[in-house]
Amino acid sequence: MQSRTYKWFEIQDNIAYFEEFETQKIVYPDIAQSPKFLWDDSKSYLGNTAYFVPTDEIWLVGLLNSKALWWFYGTITSLIRGGFVRYFSQYMEQLPIPTATDTQQAPIIERVRQIIADPYGPETPRLEAEIDQLVYALYGLTREEIALVEGTYAAAG
Repeated sequence: MQSRTYKWFEIQDNIAYFEEFETQKIVYPDIAQSPKFLWDDSKSYLGNTAYFVPTDEIWLVGLLNSKALWWFYGTITSLIRGGFVRYFSQYMEQLPIPTATDTQQAPIIERVRQIIADPYGPETPRLEAEIDQLVYALYGLTREEIALVEGTYAAAG
């Protein structure tokens, strides 16, 4: 790659990561009232109110949008006005990402792809609920723990 020289007013940021924008990635907003993690394989560049994780692991979209991780995120960060959270990296880094086998990832991937194909379709709520159940199993949550997560999620929504 050829080195580029910029004037101070042309760019105010280290551009060493610019090629990451042109990869598959999970995109999420700075501020949200619910999980809003999206899969992007369009090589999009983002503005300053969105973040991304370069990855080819599409199953993580299901995990990050799950009720379990939303519940956990709510325990490590503060709510701001209106029930919103800020997705700061210092909190995102604390999310417990389980090790999942290909067999465990496959049904999550299948459902994530179905949701991507028709995000506002009538099947989306069912698919999201199925992903939640798969994620609960990944973490080995008990019925009581699931009830806590589900109850907290319902109260926030």
